Order: sequence, then C-alpha cells, then structure tokens
Amino acid sequence: MWFDTWPAVLRIPIIGAVSSATLVLLLLGCGKRTLGQLNAFDFIVPVALG
Repeated sequence: MWFDTWPAVLRIPIIGAVSSATLVLLLLGCGKRTLGQLNAFDFIVPVALG
C-alpha cells in the first residue's frame, strides 16, 4: 500500500488548507502599504522557503 491509514492521508490536505488560510490572513493583516513595498523576489522567497 501507498499509505498506512486514512488519517495520515487526510492530514496532508488539511495542513495545506490551514497553512494557506493562515498565509492569506497574515498578508491581509499586514496591510496594503507593507505589501506595496515588497517586490516579487521579497514575496516569493519566504513563501518558497515556507
């Protein structure tokens, strides 16, 4: 089998959804001025490292 139990399989999309929602909420909390000062490199590198 590819996996041991169903909870192990369901854990991956749940963690992905929660982390994506957390990232969106953090970006909304920073405000437009903070996001406007970032260039593409400043935004993509932390997201890729995370």
